[in-house]
Amino acid sequence: MNPSGMKEIIEELDFAAYWGRENNRPVWLGEFGVTTNADAASRVRWTEFLAREAEKRGMTWAYWDFGGACKIYDIKNDKWNQELLKALIK
Repeated sequence: MNPSGMKEIIEELDFAAYWGRENNRPVWLGEFGVTTNADAASRVRWTEFLAREAEKRGMTWAYWDFGGACKIYDIKNDKWNQELLKALIK
């Protein structure tokens, strides 16, 4: 992961969390994921990073997607990507 990219994401999440508190609104981090074009270790690190950072701020989130380009589940082989699943579900 690019460290400056992580910093920018953290700043954006902080801003969204602040806005939510100030406006008494829940914040949802919708549909994040990493395509299978990236290496497996990077996919896991990025996925875990975003999920945990959102949770630290009280945000709910959704992973994109189930069995397509970001594939947490291999529909053809009826098999979960265990590393990604662990990164999401702590």
